[in-house]
Amino acid sequence: MKIRYLSLLLFFVFAVSFLTFPVEAVTSGQIGDLYWNYDKATCTLTITGNGDMPDHYYDHGYEITPPWRYYSSSCYPLDHVVVEEGVTSIGFDAFGSLHLKTIQLPSTVKIIKYHAFLYTKIDMEQVELPSGLTEIDMEAFYCSKVKSLKLSPATKTIGEKAFGSSSLQSVNLGSVETIGNYAFENCQHLQGTLDLTSVKSLGEFAFKFCDELSGVRFGNDLTTIPDSAFAYCNITSLEVPGNVTTIGKEAFADCPIHSLKLNEGLVSIGESAFYLSLTEELELPSTLRSIGRAGLMDTNYNRIILNEGLISVGYNGIRTEGVLTVPSTVKSLAPRENESLIVLGKPFASRYDYSFMNWNGNNTIYTRYPREQWGNPAAWGVNEFQYVEFRILEPEIIELHEGQTLKLPDDPEQYELLDGWRVALDNGVLTAQKPCADVLIQTVDGQNIYHLIRVYPIPESCKNGLHTWSLTSTTPPDCITTGQTTYTCTACGATREETVPALGHAWTLTEILNEAEEGGHASMGLYTCSRCNETKEARLCAAEVFTDMPKEGNWAHDPIDWAYFNGITAGKTDNSFAPKDTVTRAEAVSFLWRTLGKPEPTTEENPFTDVPEGKYYTLPVLWAYENGITSGTTETTFGPKDKCTRSQIMVFIWAAAGKPEPTLEENPFTDVPEGKSYTKAVLWAYENGITSGIDEGLYGPKNSCTRAQIVAFLYKALPFLTAAQEPGPGSEQFTP
Repeated sequence: MKIRYLSLLLFFVFAVSFLTFPVEAVTSGQIGDLYWNYDKATCTLTITGNGDMPDHYYDHGYEITPPWRYYSSSCYPLDHVVVEEGVTSIGFDAFGSLHLKTIQLPSTVKIIKYHAFLYTKIDMEQVELPSGLTEIDMEAFYCSKVKSLKLSPATKTIGEKAFGSSSLQSVNLGSVETIGNYAFENCQHLQGTLDLTSVKSLGEFAFKFCDELSGVRFGNDLTTIPDSAFAYCNITSLEVPGNVTTIGKEAFADCPIHSLKLNEGLVSIGESAFYLSLTEELELPSTLRSIGRAGLMDTNYNRIILNEGLISVGYNGIRTEGVLTVPSTVKSLAPRENESLIVLGKPFASRYDYSFMNWNGNNTIYTRYPREQWGNPAAWGVNEFQYVEFRILEPEIIELHEGQTLKLPDDPEQYELLDGWRVALDNGVLTAQKPCADVLIQTVDGQNIYHLIRVYPIPESCKNGLHTWSLTSTTPPDCITTGQTTYTCTACGATREETVPALGHAWTLTEILNEAEEGGHASMGLYTCSRCNETKEARLCAAEVFTDMPKEGNWAHDPIDWAYFNGITAGKTDNSFAPKDTVTRAEAVSFLWRTLGKPEPTTEENPFTDVPEGKYYTLPVLWAYENGITSGTTETTFGPKDKCTRSQIMVFIWAAAGKPEPTLEENPFTDVPEGKSYTKAVLWAYENGITSGIDEGLYGPKNSCTRAQIVAFLYKALPFLTAAQEPGPGSEQFTP
């Protein structure tokens, strides 16, 4: 009997041992095209071969598990996994629920499939995923205990719930283009700022409940931030780029955002998209068309600026206090109670647009439209407008651009601003600080007059310095005081002032105060300014008249002095001689004519069609023609406005001197050849000290003659000139 009981006991122990721990477990085998091997000594699983890893899953209630799952027990631990090159995928549920110390995956793996690392714990500080990995399938690392993942640039797609509720603290997403729904939801340890600059498609709830996530950067390809994508994160600062057109419902709900920038390009903000804690005012882009219910709630009640283009604002769509400026494009609006509204556009289209008005609130509406034009309140219920006060603005609208100022015409004490947050009022001067609308209240004899102020943004062209200037005022200068010219930009109202230099006195000799000294002219004269009639006594010198007079000792000083006091020329302007300016043919002949005492021509025939009657040069040209000093540039033209060359002026002077023959045996100028119309004239002038040329061996016959040069020529030639000239053929040659 004892033997029987002992036998039964031994059989039971043997049976239990057989069921729980096989006498000799299988340590290697084949799965599909791959081979696996478990090393008991190192607790390492090695998978080799070429191709995909087979999937493991439940089939009709039966679990098909990987053959190495047996070695995950405490008796046969699996600490290390090595997948060698050639394996192209990690199959369904391949390593789920394991506790690994290390894992090594090959560069040949292209995809990590569903539940591949579900609930898996990996003790590595950072797991480096394959360099050739392109896709991480849905729930691949769901609820896994992995601290950090390094993705390769090849990884473009992360599937739905791929890392949901995992222990991730950091992950690089710099090359990922698609992130599925719930992909990182409830990753409560994910820290820092996410780099999503390569993401083109972002799933709903993708990063919801990532409590420690403090920031996110978007790229240029994402167009939609979907519903609840970052709800309940710890994001404090955010910029939404202009390529994002849509922000979905609760996209950033309960994120403590202190700084928010929404760029031009955004079209819609969904319901409860933001619950903000702003530290400064927020200006919405002009491209924005709709704000959903509670879409922009700010716990700090900062001002929110609505720009033209906005169409609808849902119930509590914005949360602010004070004055809310409603653009003219808005068709539906539900602001908070106790706000003052400035309605710039036409009245809203239907009674449903006024649903905000029956809260028993205390709204005040400043509008250019009488209350009657807003509809018939009696048809909607007696209380519909019971607590709403309408104030009709005066037709006058004060329009300014940001940065522009306006001095109000009356007593500064009469004025106050309804709000004054973007328009400043100081001692009767309005300063437009930023685009907005406001109400200017003017109190006259106890009565309030309301004016609407509209501040416009500076156009982009003006920001780039391309203003459209228009002259608005001029203060002319006088002899000693500078003037000022003011221009105003017609696009932005900016002003530009230019200082006009003082004119300086225009002195004219009006009286000689002493007799001329022997061998010279008088030393003192009385000068009178032709502009202001001021007088002064000064020495007789053209430097008292001309501000550009060459210094004494300069070769042109005495000739200009002589020319001015002898009436040869009064200068180019009232106080300038312009010694370097080119002299015209009309001026040259006129200077010569005045030098010779202004002789009257006797001819009644004018051969030149370009010399009309009554010009200052008419008599000088006719005199020069009849005295053989000029025959014109053609048979019928003189060319009065043409530049006079050095060869032409010397021919004029030589002819006026009687065309004396030069006695030089050697020509000093290489640019004055024999046989030219001006050869004798130049050689005669050289031997008589009238010219020495422009440089050694050069006269410059084709160079233009300057005003300083012509008076110098005349001054030196004066002893040789005579007013008595016998009529004869012209000395100039023309080309027909």
